[in-house]
Amino acid sequence: MSGNENVGLLQQRCIEAKIFKAFLTVLEREFGTEKARSLAATVVGDLAFQKGREYRKLYPEGTIDALANLWRSFAEGGALDVEFIEQDQDCLRFRVKGCGYAEAYREIGLADLGCLLSCDRDEPFLKGFSDEITLDRSRTIMEGGSYCDFVYRVKK
Repeated sequence: MSGNENVGLLQQRCIEAKIFKAFLTVLEREFGTEKARSLAATVVGDLAFQKGREYRKLYPEGTIDALANLWRSFAEGGALDVEFIEQDQDCLRFRVKGCGYAEAYREIGLADLGCLLSCDRDEPFLKGFSDEITLDRSRTIMEGGSYCDFVYRVKK
């Protein structure tokens, strides 16, 4: 899909993060931190939305089951430790108990950008994937939580 099939998603995000940080540093000098981060959030959101659209082509039904399968694939290679709590045709509830992204960003000195680089992708990705499903999340590991909680629901 992306030409990076031999590179795991976690490794790909780490490579992107290093480039992103260098570019963001220049933007912050030029425009200030607030404007630079706003621009960066727009770019990351747009990329996530487009990735959601790509996955919708692979899973045209855009269901909760398809979303659960995607999350299982996102967790591969130790990227995430996911505990599925509930799954039916209307709801998917799970916790991420371990986040390789948070660990990796911390190790490369980019913990402060973790939410921008990863967590903030979830909502625009979902919008690209399905306009019939909502996401509720009250905490993330990136923001200091002991786990991330995800609840996807089909709109009534």
